[in-house]
Order: sequence, then structure tokens, then C-alpha cells
Amino acid sequence: PMRHPTSIPALCLLWGSLSACNSGGSSSYAGVVLTDLASESISSFVVDIDSIHLENTQGELVSVLDGTARVDLAGLVDLGQVFSDQSVGSGRYAGARLVLDWTEAEAWLEGEDEAATLLDAAGNPLGGTTTIEISFPGSSFDMPSGSLQPLQFDVNLNASADVFASENTIRLMPTVVLTVKPPAPKLQWVAGG
Repeated sequence: PMRHPTSIPALCLLWGSLSACNSGGSSSYAGVVLTDLASESISSFVVDIDSIHLENTQGELVSVLDGTARVDLAGLVDLGQVFSDQSVGSGRYAGARLVLDWTEAEAWLEGEDEAATLLDAAGNPLGGTTTIEISFPGSSFDMPSGSLQPLQFDVNLNASADVFASENTIRLMPTVVLTVKPPAPKLQWVAGG
């Protein structure tokens, strides 16, 4: 369910003051925004985000997602879903891990009355989970104490999906583009509370 933002970092994200916002204490926050680049053929693509972790330069994983989140990727073209209520330790971070769970995934092609068949890159039925590992631009970035760092994950359905409209089938190999401190983040609602 959607919840109204209550935390300081969530409010900062929704106000758009990403680069200037300070959490007001010693905790550091990762403002994670999940968006999607437009797809001309897919009207809806619902999937569960099982986890999102940041990896620091010591190889330690820090969760920035409190529980599983169900999102419609095709609905995040102009607006984004924000996961922002998790504090993280200060220091340098080298990468991120995004885990997608396809067990209950469902997609619809434009003009179709039934859900599309989902296949993996090898043409097998899509199921289980996929772990996407991402290295940060410039190898690593600094998370100062008391700061909010915006991270925007773009799931590019156009690049990720081969659409076979005559068969009502989608073959998927997920592609995610990460932007640190996006100049114009796309924001909609806050997941988590």
C-alpha cells in the first residue's frame, strides 16, 4: 500500500531538494528512486522488488528496502517510486544489488485482453529471482555523515524486453541504468514508512 511520507529524507525527496537536503543528524540516507524508460509495446509490467542493497568498499551489504515492494514498471515512465526511509552508514559505496522476483510477475501488451507469456533470455518460462549487480559511475561515491544521496535506478523495458506481439509473449533480460545525483529525478510516492 502507498503511504504518506513522514521522515525528513522522504520529505526532502518529494520537495526535490535532493542535492541540498540534510537529514539533520548523524545518520546518512540513500534516497533510492526506481523509474522506467518508456516502452511503446508494454502497457503494464508488475514485478516484486525483493531487495535493494548498497555495497560499501569493504564489501558489506546495506539494505535500503524494508520488505518486498510490488511495482508496475510501465507506470513509472514520467514518475518514480521512492524507497527512502532506510538509513545507511557513512563512507564510500562501490555498487548496488537489485533482486527482482518473477514468481507473481504479470505483464500486458498494448491492445491485449490477456496477460503476456513471460520468458527469460533463453526462452524458458520466467520465474524465480534475478540479481542485478551494478557498479557505481566513477567506481565509488562518498556518503558523508548526516547527508542524503539520491540514487536513481532506471529499468529500461525497451532495452530489456523483446516483444513478440503476434504471440503475446515477452522475452526479458533486465537492463538497469543507475544515476547518482540525477539532475531531474522523477518522483511519485514513498514506499516504506
